[in-house]
Amino acid sequence: MLATTALLCTFLRRSRPIDILAAMGFLILLFDPLVLFEPSFQLSVCGVAGIVLTLPYWNRRLHDWPKPLRYTALLMITTLAATIATLPASLHHFHLIAPLAPLTNLLAIPIVTFILVPLLLSALLSAPICPPLAAQLFSAAGWILDGLMRIFSFCVAFKPFAPKYLFLTLSNLVALALVVLLIFSFRRLSRRAVLLVLITICLLALPGSWWRRSGDHLQLTVFDVGQGDSALVQLPNGRTLLVDGGGFYSDTFDTGERLIAPALGHLGITELDAVILTHDHLDHRKGLAFILEHFDVAEFWSPLTISALHPSLISILEEKSIPVRRFPGGWHAAGSPDDGLYIFVPENSSPNPNEQSLALLARFHSDGLLITGDLEKQGVSDLVASPIPAPITLTEIPHHGSRNSQPQALFDLVQPSTAYISVGFNNRYGHPHPDLLAGVRKQVQPISRTDLDGTTRFVSTGDGWAITHWKKGLFR
Repeated sequence: MLATTALLCTFLRRSRPIDILAAMGFLILLFDPLVLFEPSFQLSVCGVAGIVLTLPYWNRRLHDWPKPLRYTALLMITTLAATIATLPASLHHFHLIAPLAPLTNLLAIPIVTFILVPLLLSALLSAPICPPLAAQLFSAAGWILDGLMRIFSFCVAFKPFAPKYLFLTLSNLVALALVVLLIFSFRRLSRRAVLLVLITICLLALPGSWWRRSGDHLQLTVFDVGQGDSALVQLPNGRTLLVDGGGFYSDTFDTGERLIAPALGHLGITELDAVILTHDHLDHRKGLAFILEHFDVAEFWSPLTISALHPSLISILEEKSIPVRRFPGGWHAAGSPDDGLYIFVPENSSPNPNEQSLALLARFHSDGLLITGDLEKQGVSDLVASPIPAPITLTEIPHHGSRNSQPQALFDLVQPSTAYISVGFNNRYGHPHPDLLAGVRKQVQPISRTDLDGTTRFVSTGDGWAITHWKKGLFR
């Protein structure tokens, strides 16, 4: 995009570069409107806009400098302008900020522009005529690229310079975008306009919790993590608890990094009073490692001893000195009496980890929510046989709606008004089982499903649940 803009500027000298960029962006969107939502398009437009808004001004200011010094300064300014201009879009999509990016770009841009690209073009042109020469040129380009990657890896190995994760609320992102806009438009704005923008930035930059106070509510946000389980409980007194983190067998997608952490950032949550693992199965545990590593966590709760946890969790818990609280069998009050929070762990000797899955109950006035994890027949029987300490009006259908969960006895006992299933779309296990779903529908309506509704939020004011989900604009 930068090359195309430069070419158009050469032929359309009387037009402003920013106008040419706008026209080119309009033409691209005319042919493919959906490209507007692609990170590559957004980053390209922002980066080029930052350069064309900055470079002409500094080119005039540095006109009398010696050429080598002038070109070096302009290269630094160009790199810095592109980095600043792309920062909001980059944080929105990738949630990463690289402190060394401007400096590494100073090294990479000249090498790529004046050495690597000519080498690759020469290799492509010589391939039909002289394959051995083309092979040597490709090899040289690969050697240069490998050298650059080694230098960058060496730089980011030092913790102060390593890329940092940063999860922002929507209001914080808008504030950052306004800061960037102010940097590039400062000379063109009146004092009154600058003051108005600064006031807007200050208001938007307030902590996310200020905008999204839970107030006198009990909230449950069930994240759509595919075939897995993860939910955020927000108590009326402001305490926050994350129950499970989802997870896939493949290492190419981390539910904690790509789904849960951005959602927590969107909600303005940077601290968690507890992270809870219901049982040590991959589709509940794997996403928690990233959350434990990158968020401030007060406690880790589990029905397992620390030695029985997965090594990936043990190393992070020990490295960050996060206290581990193990719950034995039966019901236990968790937290202060004002929390209305209870934990249940089944007391049975089944070799199936699902049967020892931890359950969580949170109460608020006449409402109560129950998270059941992957409890199956024996675990559900243990739960039903134990006196439940509070009314339940919202409950999770255990084990993603598996036929083995058999929750009918639980539903007969507590008679909830609402239920939900955390389940992956078109999953290979056939969850939720049609027979189980048909039976549950006779006992409770409505039933929310993450595979059909996406991430779902339940909010209680103490007398019933208000439900919203992805299809109704949640997180959009």
